[in-house]
Amino acid sequence: MVTDFGIAKVSDKLTTKKSTHADARMGTLSYMSPEQIRKAKEVTARSDVFSLGAMFYELATRTIAFDGGSDFDVMEKIVHGRFEPPERKVDGLAPRIAGAINRSLQPDPEKRFASCEDFAPRCRAARRSRCCRRRPERSARPRRPRSRALRGARS
Repeated sequence: MVTDFGIAKVSDKLTTKKSTHADARMGTLSYMSPEQIRKAKEVTARSDVFSLGAMFYELATRTIAFDGGSDFDVMEKIVHGRFEPPERKVDGLAPRIAGAINRSLQPDPEKRFASCEDFAPRCRAARRSRCCRRRPERSARPRRPRSRALRGARS
């Protein structure tokens, strides 16, 4: 179960200042829904679907769906739904999984799953299936072949 999207409440005992104010955007920008960026009062369960979809995208592709050179660039991409589809980033990604991610990241809340409960069956299906034929490329250095001398020295 995912229970935290980076939002925390500060105890009144620890501070005398008000930690949030009305209509304030709260959360990690790359995971905020378009409606959360536009106006905090419009946040619904479909906003949670968007955030979960952004995390699911990152798990499937090992990259952030909405990234940019500035906060403004990221917000613009989120609001307009500009991201590279996961099936283009991961060769062989199961169409059901790619479809669920793409649907959850729609800028129009009405085009997303109505709730995380509606999104959950797709997530469970992903867990049960092989999601892709090969893993996404890693950014780590390629492994060098071991020398023959080292192969014989292994116990």
